[in-house]
Amino acid sequence: MGEARLYEFSFSSRLVEGDAALQIARQSWRGNLRDGVTGVMRLAGGRLEQTVEGPGDTILALAARILSDPRHGEIAVCAFGPIVARRFDAWRAEGVEPVAPPARGRSRRRPLRLIVGAAAPAAAAAARDTAGSACGAGA
Repeated sequence: MGEARLYEFSFSSRLVEGDAALQIARQSWRGNLRDGVTGVMRLAGGRLEQTVEGPGDTILALAARILSDPRHGEIAVCAFGPIVARRFDAWRAEGVEPVAPPARGRSRRRPLRLIVGAAAPAAAAAARDTAGSACGAGA
């Protein structure tokens, strides 16, 4: 598995910690942008569904971190393996949204908040189609 070969990792999990969703979304945004990872994450009802794609070595390391992360419980792996081409042009998270920083804030970190309730129907359907809802994650 070389860096030039693209891989996909798709899974669903139950979030164990109460604030895990925001922690994971923040960490994912930073790391996935830095590492050239594209895909989608959906957070709803204490569950997380995610599909990530990128260079094989990067996705293998990311999958190992996720599978050993104590914030995830009941992990179901939907897919892991080589892909011919990317399906996503960026990485996005559904179920969280950026919050404007305070006017006086100088922090470069963009705060996030959980969106209460279901994602918009079209977005939820797209996430289910691409984030491995066949793993048994709640729709």
